[in-house]
Amino acid sequence: MKAFPLFLWLLMFPLTLVFAQMDEEEEVEDQAMRTNISLTEMVSMIRSGGDEIFLQDLLITLSKDDDRFLVDKIFFKVYEIPAPSDKPLSLYLYNCSIDLGGSNAISFRNWNFNRLNIIGLQTRTPVTFDECSQTGAYPIRFENCIFNHTLRFSGEDNRLKQLRIEKCTFVNQLIINQKITEFRLINSYFAADSNWFSNLDQEQTFYQLDLHNTHIESLELFRVEFDRQLPENLYSINLGGAVIGKLFLQFIRAHTLNFTDASIEKSFLADSLDICGYVAVQNFDFPAENTNLPWHNFSNEKLCVFISEGTDKHLPYQPKSTEAVSRTLFFNELMACYKKFNDMYETRGDKISANACYIEIKDLQTRQQKQLYETTGEINYLIVYYLNRIAKHLSDYATNPARSIFVIQWIILLFALFYMFTFSEWDGINFRYFLRQYEILTEYFMSDKSLRELYCHNQEEQSEQFESLRSANHSRRASLPAAIRFMGAPLYGAWKFRHRLTLWIYDKLEFLHGSWLQIPARRKVTASIGIGFLLVLYFVFVVLVKFINSYILSMNLLVSLGFGKTPEQIIPLYISIIQGVVGWFVLTFFSITLLSQMVQNF
Repeated sequence: MKAFPLFLWLLMFPLTLVFAQMDEEEEVEDQAMRTNISLTEMVSMIRSGGDEIFLQDLLITLSKDDDRFLVDKIFFKVYEIPAPSDKPLSLYLYNCSIDLGGSNAISFRNWNFNRLNIIGLQTRTPVTFDECSQTGAYPIRFENCIFNHTLRFSGEDNRLKQLRIEKCTFVNQLIINQKITEFRLINSYFAADSNWFSNLDQEQTFYQLDLHNTHIESLELFRVEFDRQLPENLYSINLGGAVIGKLFLQFIRAHTLNFTDASIEKSFLADSLDICGYVAVQNFDFPAENTNLPWHNFSNEKLCVFISEGTDKHLPYQPKSTEAVSRTLFFNELMACYKKFNDMYETRGDKISANACYIEIKDLQTRQQKQLYETTGEINYLIVYYLNRIAKHLSDYATNPARSIFVIQWIILLFALFYMFTFSEWDGINFRYFLRQYEILTEYFMSDKSLRELYCHNQEEQSEQFESLRSANHSRRASLPAAIRFMGAPLYGAWKFRHRLTLWIYDKLEFLHGSWLQIPARRKVTASIGIGFLLVLYFVFVVLVKFINSYILSMNLLVSLGFGKTPEQIIPLYISIIQGVVGWFVLTFFSITLLSQMVQNF
């Protein structure tokens, strides 16, 4: 079985090579369909295009004449494509590829777009839109594009009205440092080129989607997936310091989400967030009344505070170790962030999220109590620590009455299992009981008595008593009220029915009709099988009776203090006292939890 995956891989390996070769052939064929032009030729096409510029099926590369577009920005160089005129222009890039080699970006600077549609673009060069503006009512559209390098929007003086990116793949970064009225990123994927990021400054944190310090009136991220196998200095989404009017996040799969110093002004809607790493929330402001963010999106201690420690690298602080908990400044800052979320849920009336968030807060506080005891040695911290642990186990810190009920049932069952192996006056089942039954059974096999004679010898006394009572009542009919006479009839009838049923059962179970020595060998075989089946059935019946008795006894001892004289003696008697104390403690937690939830609901 261990060799099966290797065998399967060897079987599928040739098919993998075939599919890879097919993909390479399709890419080569796609490149062959494009016309290879230089950057100079592309600029000439732009200048001669008028108000509407169409560039389609082009492969744009460098030539020796393209250096005149290279602009030195002191720390880096870009190939700057100036706007052909000051008036609004429409630019259409369909099925084009840009590969200028090296790391110098191609920059569209100071363009005023009436319309910008970029469909099917593939780049191996950084692409920048610098100080571009938008005049028309149509959104800037990027669709089915593959950016193997950075895509950047930057500008301080101009604002983009609508930017929509759909079904695109980003291998490096998407960076926006420009005001945008509406930005929608839909059905896109962010891969991580580990080789490229490993060559960058290791003392600085980079983000696949970087929107920090940006002002966006409406931001929507829908069905966006980020590669989560990231280098140490690379995170997923950066909204740090951003001012966002309306934020909508749904179906996001990422490693990190940075809200540090971010501000949501109008509404924040988010759900179906799969964040496997960190959610940084220091100084994160959001409107409590208009925030709809179920806590399960941030649960399992994903919240953190980013600290730098003298570098530009964001280090997440999470109090998951004793050393981390001891850093009081950061611990208190993180607890304030948790409290802000919990208050928001209370404001909106989302009790499920509020309780879940509160449980996580209490878990952190419990961890802090343990750290304080280990540091100071004060017994008060230790007592509070264990009380918190008990409260978590019994009722999720007084937020979950149902959990208390389950715990109570398990305690009742545990003590009931113990009582099953002790003697109780209620059922009378002990060693002597089984010995007495064994003596009766051996007498049955050694004598000619039937089962009716062995087990119903005391029925004659009861029969005489009921018959005597019936005769007396019949003879004294005139001396008794009719109601009393009618009451005696069902009593006698019930006893008569029970008596006849018992005799009928014993008659049906009779299989020897004589002693064991008197029956032939063939009947002994069938009799042995029947005896074995009846013994098993009898044992199950006895165990069931014992369990029911033990469970009822355990329930009584748990829920009632001052039960009085218990049917248990000696050691079980003291065990029942312990159960009473445990029951008092658990039921107190249950009562407090139930009252707490009722008060909160009111």
